[in-house]
Amino acid sequence: MKLRILIPERNILLTEWEKSLIDSKEGFERKWNVLPQISNIPAKIKKIFQEYKLSKNQENFAFIADSSLGYLLNFFYKKRSVVWCWDLCYLFLGSTSLKSKMAFKINVRGMSKAKRIIVASENTKRDFLKYTGIPENKIKVIYAGVSHKNFKRYSPKSYENARAFVREKCNVNDNEKLLLYVGGEQPRKNIPTLLKAVKMIKTPIKLLIIGPRDYGERNHEELVNLVKHLDIENKIIFAGNFPHDSLPDYFNAADLFVFPSYYEGFGLPPLEAMSCGLPVITTGCSSLPEVVGDAAIKITDPFDDKILAEKIDLVLTDKNLRENMIKKGLEQSKKFSWKKYAKDVSETCMEIWNEKKRC
Repeated sequence: MKLRILIPERNILLTEWEKSLIDSKEGFERKWNVLPQISNIPAKIKKIFQEYKLSKNQENFAFIADSSLGYLLNFFYKKRSVVWCWDLCYLFLGSTSLKSKMAFKINVRGMSKAKRIIVASENTKRDFLKYTGIPENKIKVIYAGVSHKNFKRYSPKSYENARAFVREKCNVNDNEKLLLYVGGEQPRKNIPTLLKAVKMIKTPIKLLIIGPRDYGERNHEELVNLVKHLDIENKIIFAGNFPHDSLPDYFNAADLFVFPSYYEGFGLPPLEAMSCGLPVITTGCSSLPEVVGDAAIKITDPFDDKILAEKIDLVLTDKNLRENMIKKGLEQSKKFSWKKYAKDVSETCMEIWNEKKRC
């Protein structure tokens, strides 16, 4: 078997999970290729045709590294393929274009032809069964991971350096605690509830929001206007998107990570925060309980800004609770790694390959 790892075109060439799979030493040759998502097919049809010719080699087995390339399986690698899918968040995005809806349907149709669909959580598996009609025996849960080499609790000296750098950069006063949110601005991320909670927090704080404006400028302006309406402009910092490898500094420098999302396919930011020794408050929605276990405070109603504010104040003022959450979070994060992910994916591909040889 020769594993073809097919990766979608995007700004970041390789993600952590793709690197882990490419670098894995599990038993067989592997090569990777970058292919266009549906919207860019006409400009890159030559690359698709080249991969089509490679698919004719019966020794090649495809790992589709993102559901946005699911459409490929409508044409080749149908019985020699595994697809990785984080989530079905498209279903929870609200208003989307007809073009996006068609792309989603084509990708799901392609994924249904794979021998196996690997999903990031039991919650995503339930979504597949509920919304796509794909049979359960085609879907396997393999949890995503965290890079413990990068996302770790700093030594005392490195911690003090990161804390001083971030607090100065964000203009955090000595008496203020630093809250951190990392993620996009899609409605499912529930940032308005977090902003409303900030208004009610009694502890002096600043909230640093790191992430892309991935739901458009109009949505971002609505968030900015909400900040103005709540009169909390002196407490909120919209920092924009940062390189992923710079995030450990912010996770180590912050006092609390807050992630009020009501839909995730996995929930990587809370896991990375815990791996850095940062207490986490999130919600009990979708896949998040699978990721954080009992190491984080989970809000039952994701839209209850009053309860969220109370829990934030509690963690910021209760030293024993905070230390217990840090300890539990570090232990919880050890359950997830990209090395384990790569091993489990490789074993799944080999299992399917051996089934094919027996037939």
